[in-house]
Amino acid sequence: MSSLKPDHDAPLKGLRLLISRLRGRGIALATATSILGRVLSSASTIVAMPIALKTLGEARFGAFLVLAGVVNWINLGGFGLPSALGKLLAAGGVTQEKKARLFGGALAYGALSITAISALVTIAFTLWANALYKTNLALQNEIINAGIVMILLVAIQMLLQISEGIRIGSLQGYILNIVRICGSIFSFIVLLILPPHMPNVMAFVISLNGGLLLGAALNAVLVFRETPPDFRHLRKDTKEISVLVASGSSFAVIGVGSFFQTNIPVLILSLLYGSAAVVDFGLYIRLLFIMAIALGMLTTPLWPAIINARAQEDKQWMNRTLINVGILVNLAGLVAAFFVGIGGPLILNLWAHVHQSEGPLLNWAFGVYFLQWAWSHYWATVLMGFGHEKLASRIIVAEGLLIAILGSSMAHWWGPTGMVLGLNLAFALVSTWLLPWLVLREGVNGLGLSGLLSRGSMSS
Repeated sequence: MSSLKPDHDAPLKGLRLLISRLRGRGIALATATSILGRVLSSASTIVAMPIALKTLGEARFGAFLVLAGVVNWINLGGFGLPSALGKLLAAGGVTQEKKARLFGGALAYGALSITAISALVTIAFTLWANALYKTNLALQNEIINAGIVMILLVAIQMLLQISEGIRIGSLQGYILNIVRICGSIFSFIVLLILPPHMPNVMAFVISLNGGLLLGAALNAVLVFRETPPDFRHLRKDTKEISVLVASGSSFAVIGVGSFFQTNIPVLILSLLYGSAAVVDFGLYIRLLFIMAIALGMLTTPLWPAIINARAQEDKQWMNRTLINVGILVNLAGLVAAFFVGIGGPLILNLWAHVHQSEGPLLNWAFGVYFLQWAWSHYWATVLMGFGHEKLASRIIVAEGLLIAILGSSMAHWWGPTGMVLGLNLAFALVSTWLLPWLVLREGVNGLGLSGLLSRGSMSS
């Protein structure tokens, strides 16, 4: 009688099938290297949260979450320059000399903009900390010192990350993944060593942001060796740099909208109910970041590859890849929504030893939010690949403003649960339907939805 034996090679077979369906334009290799990188990055986040909560206590942990949300606005200082640089290079026809000039211009403009926004964030952050912790001077000093160090680390990281545009445009996402793996390993090691000897907010700032900075520095060193930036023709290249800045500003505006969707709700809740009240909400947002990290291994290399495929009129590859990636991204969102809706409180308890203070409506609302976020993220990525990052930025910013309005209004009545219900309502009113409608209207070089599906199924 035959017996059923477990297929120990099943995970590897599934991985090979996934990669084979994403072949071409560096997506398969980027996806393969992303798997390890995303696992390590997610592991750092998973390990950091319970350690931080246990070490800092609820009030200081909530302050740490809000601190990260405030200081991360420095990311906007990059003005989307890595993405804009990558877009120009992915379209092809750029000589090595012109690449060096564009790289130099992006670095020069980035240094000015990052310095300016870092100064503004420092002022805003200091005023916020002085106002929120004026009755606790010890905690106020701890938060301010940690915030200044975090601002410095993030600013340097943002400047170095401009070199990532060279990788994006060359469809070499796998190199970015490798250096990020090194940064994640660094963060993981430091998280296990530093907080026990330095039990304050500063330890977690150094642990998490130090790894990101290390990964950005490694890539910058490699890029500088291959493509040294040319600063000699900055005055002559003002037209090209202006095109770069204009495109980058749209990517930056997308970043603004993304911050509204995640960081602004945490900040509003902390102002309404205090930092301890945002623990449940903040941990669910961190789970969303983990899902975003996982989905990023598919979507990050997707939009420059779409630009490249459109430039070469490779409709067959584009149709096949858009369908495959769309199925995978939205399936991941559905799975995440199911696990958060069913087992959200259990996940928080096992992960950070937190007992959810809100009712079951909170985790079900977050489950719907996870699914909506994955759906909208995919369609926004495709729209950017079609060259409509400006349109995508306007939609995401409008949605972000609606989130702030609806979320804060509903949070007054129902607390954190009302906030996430406001998030869901804003998504339902804007990107859930508008982004796919715009993409399908644009089509792939004029193909409608039926043409897209039929061509994609034939090419598969």
